Amino acid sequence: MQRKAVLPLRDAKSSNANQMKALCGKEALVKLLRWHFGEASVLFSQVAKGLRNDTGLKLGIPMSDRIYVMAEWVTASKISRDPPTDSNEKYARPVLGGSTLPYPRRGRTGRPPTNKDPKSEKWSDFVYLPRDEAFGHLKSSDFLTYGLKSVAQDVMPVLTDAFDANILTLEFGDFAEVDKLYTGGITLPTNFLSKFSPLPVLKEILRTDGEQFLKYPPPKVMQVNKSAWMTDEKFSRETLAGVNPNVIKSLEEFPPGSKLDSKVYGDHTSTMKKEHLEPNLGGLTVEQVILLLRRRNCSYLRRINSSKTKAYATRTIFFLKDDGTLKPLAIELSKPHPQREEHGPVSDVYLPTYEGVEGYI
Repeated sequence: MQRKAVLPLRDAKSSNANQMKALCGKEALVKLLRWHFGEASVLFSQVAKGLRNDTGLKLGIPMSDRIYVMAEWVTASKISRDPPTDSNEKYARPVLGGSTLPYPRRGRTGRPPTNKDPKSEKWSDFVYLPRDEAFGHLKSSDFLTYGLKSVAQDVMPVLTDAFDANILTLEFGDFAEVDKLYTGGITLPTNFLSKFSPLPVLKEILRTDGEQFLKYPPPKVMQVNKSAWMTDEKFSRETLAGVNPNVIKSLEEFPPGSKLDSKVYGDHTSTMKKEHLEPNLGGLTVEQVILLLRRRNCSYLRRINSSKTKAYATRTIFFLKDDGTLKPLAIELSKPHPQREEHGPVSDVYLPTYEGVEGYI
């Protein structure tokens, strides 16, 4: 059975249709023809040849593909970033997407392919954004202002004299310091501008009354509820962002183990127990409905923690609920043994609670 399209029944010449398309545009052309000729259901084979390309966009194509031109992930290759290596195939990376490496599609960038690897796109600083996703002039202005606020490299020496040095460190002592950037910002001394002469673009950033310096707009999730970002539901949604969907997998063994050499790194078997998880499974067993997000870098963890940056090796157990959302059941944080690697990691298991401060850990 042939497909049907809602198009004018009168047969128009291809040349005339193409001329009208050039003058009016596709959407205007369709509206004009429907207004002039009326609407009728016709077979696709009866549509004028000059209009078939337009109607093809509306037959058997998902709604999302009618708006955006989608493509698979074919960038992030060393070939595309480094033109001198454009002739070396060994740096090519596989395409993310399709049946071999399933991954959500993205909007097509329109960048040309590399010379040696046609599946990879050449690297470019320009990336096309649909108009409804690109920043408008007001959003761009706000983005520039907040960016300049966060940098403020030229005023750091003056700030060091004006404030306690702890406020300029690269780390926050507690969440109250983070919240202050969204509620009140940092108040400058009234004589600040006499020590530093700002450019006109900094009039709003460094106001003469000293108010709202480094004050940022609160995220939308915090505009509704200041504690919403700390809930288990929000944590689960953020877990599905980025490349995490490629890392989450079904739990094949319990407790989770490790492929590291136990003679060198000790026993890295998880300290989680079934008693930790089953109270939140709704009567199901651990073997039935468990997903695992593993972030284990124990072989490098001691070197990471020897620097100013500190990190944990993590395991997170999720429960896939009937509504398709994830529910965290347990989070295991591991750190290297204070003596030697052979003793294995020191681990702590955190379980969800729903009351008090523990409900947000």
